Amino acid sequence: MIIDELIGVVNHLDDESALVTLTARDGEKIIAEYPADLMKKVGRRFSITVEMKALPELELDEREERAIHEEVESLLSEEDVLHERYG
Repeated sequence: MIIDELIGVVNHLDDESALVTLTARDGEKIIAEYPADLMKKVGRRFSITVEMKALPELELDEREERAIHEEVESLLSEEDVLHERYG
């Protein structure tokens, strides 16, 4: 089931990364950083379709859960860096 379609616009592009604004149908905006080489292939404007489907449940051991938690913490701190870098 398709739950949303985001319209993306590249706001800033340098040799390594691109700063992109994604706008959902309801107007919510998300600012994200993507690799520059990917965005050069896609172009200045693009769309992303968000689809939801059920997946089988996974059993995670304590090590796997800890690794996921650490990755989420890392991503959240990267969001702070993006905000500091681009406002």
